[in-house]
Amino acid sequence: MEVEIGDIQDAENDFVILFQQEGIVIPENIQQEVVPGIDQSRRGRRSLPIWDEFITTRDGDGKISMNKCKYCNLNISPQTPRMTKHIQNCKVKFQKPILSHLVTASSNIDVPEPNYAINFAENQAINNIQATHRTQPTIKNLVKALPPKSKEDLDKKCGQFIFSSNLAFNVLENVEFQEFCRHLNPAYKLPSPDVISTRVLKSVFAGESDSMKIRLRGAKVCIQQDGWSTIQNEPIIAHCISNGKESHYLDSINPEMQHKTADYLFSVLEEAVKKAETQFDCKVVGVVTDNCSTMVSMHRIINEKYPNMYTYGCNAHLFNLIGEKFTPKDLQDKVNQVQSFIRNHH
Repeated sequence: MEVEIGDIQDAENDFVILFQQEGIVIPENIQQEVVPGIDQSRRGRRSLPIWDEFITTRDGDGKISMNKCKYCNLNISPQTPRMTKHIQNCKVKFQKPILSHLVTASSNIDVPEPNYAINFAENQAINNIQATHRTQPTIKNLVKALPPKSKEDLDKKCGQFIFSSNLAFNVLENVEFQEFCRHLNPAYKLPSPDVISTRVLKSVFAGESDSMKIRLRGAKVCIQQDGWSTIQNEPIIAHCISNGKESHYLDSINPEMQHKTADYLFSVLEEAVKKAETQFDCKVVGVVTDNCSTMVSMHRIINEKYPNMYTYGCNAHLFNLIGEKFTPKDLQDKVNQVQSFIRNHH
């Protein structure tokens, strides 16, 4: 693009007016710059220092044919405001103000710091140049956000920790535990107790069931049956499966008002055996229970209907019965009082 010298002169004059509005005094004794081959009568004021930041090439008629930035080598329109704006946004920033030598050393006027942020051409687009804009960093740039899948995986791991430790779900509302998790990853938000007790619990249970199917497929296992009362004094009958290396929870039921007779416990056990062999593709070869009289009677029923199935009494319960037999009555009464107190108050 060819630019007339007169156009440059007009732009420079406008720029000088802006300097005056900013309070920057341009001494009158600045000599005009002499450019060989250029009619000096057409130049007016000397070129501003901004021109020193560019390499200007002229043709034979003295017209500017190319105006390249010394730093990034971009060809910029030879107009003072556009050149100044480019230098301000150039990737290679110049370090020294280019207007400082316009004021003489003997001047007593306080000269403000040159402001290159003046919007010289607010409504004019820079030809073929897209300025680099800097934006304020946000917290999202500093903390890695969690994808939904990662959030679900962390919720599941949190649930597994709570379930395996037999912790109350309200541990999630503990301030110190929340602070601990926040230090691990500020982007992770703990699930609520309601979410843990519903969606997460179902997900963990389904995952453990799938894992059990893989571990127990084709294995010979033993079913363990035991009964007890909850802290609410509700009766519970539960079954576990053991393959000799590890035990897996199978199910539990509340018999409610049903009397726990040998026949009733045998019917519950039969359902557990069918469930284990059907759902987990394993073979039940034995049953382990405690050694109370009801269980001893159930062992006889099992031996009659399943002669190839082994029945065992729990050794830990057996030692407990031995200890009970040789423990003085007054000491037993004190132990029972402690047990009753703990059961009724916790």
